[in-house]
Amino acid sequence: LADRSPNRTSCPRDLTEGWQANRAEDKRTSFLALIGQPEGRLLDFKRSWYDLSSRREKAVLAKDVLAMANALSEGEVGHIIFGVEDEKVGGTVIGVIDSPDEEQVQQLLSSYSDPAPNISVSSSVYTERTTRLDALVIGWSEFQPHVAVRDYPGVLSSQVVYTRRGSTIGVLSPQEIGQLYRRRAEYFGDADEQGLEAG
Repeated sequence: LADRSPNRTSCPRDLTEGWQANRAEDKRTSFLALIGQPEGRLLDFKRSWYDLSSRREKAVLAKDVLAMANALSEGEVGHIIFGVEDEKVGGTVIGVIDSPDEEQVQQLLSSYSDPAPNISVSSSVYTERTTRLDALVIGWSEFQPHVAVRDYPGVLSSQVVYTRRGSTIGVLSPQEIGQLYRRRAEYFGDADEQGLEAG
């Protein structure tokens, strides 16, 4: 009998390349949209990446990410964009050259926080001059609050829970912390609302 099964062909290369180009263009468009916005609870601009060879810079990274992760409501996403000067000095796009990989950032956050926030790292070309921008994308998690488990004098403390209030970093009140622990308990059916609630 003749083989009547349909022919199996791979996706044409031109279609694959077109799909990849469309994804790159979508990412570039989203970066452009973010750059046009002011800094706030869900958006922060950095001139360059944190120096991850420095203990202080590691602590600053952890604090910035923990604050934004705790400020997110369900379904929200926060962004730290690298390669853009602070809007107070013009917000000029200058691009980045060196950047850590996502695994390195995830490992650092795992050692500085509990539970570690949901993050991803992505890059996009901003202009035809191939100016590259990076984004540290922070997703909402039902495991809020995310707390520091290490201390660095004057930068990071395990005795408070950080959040973003507008474009600045603040700390959650005991009542706010308790609310997050109660919401976590509701998600997992856990009556143990442990944490800093009684602080």
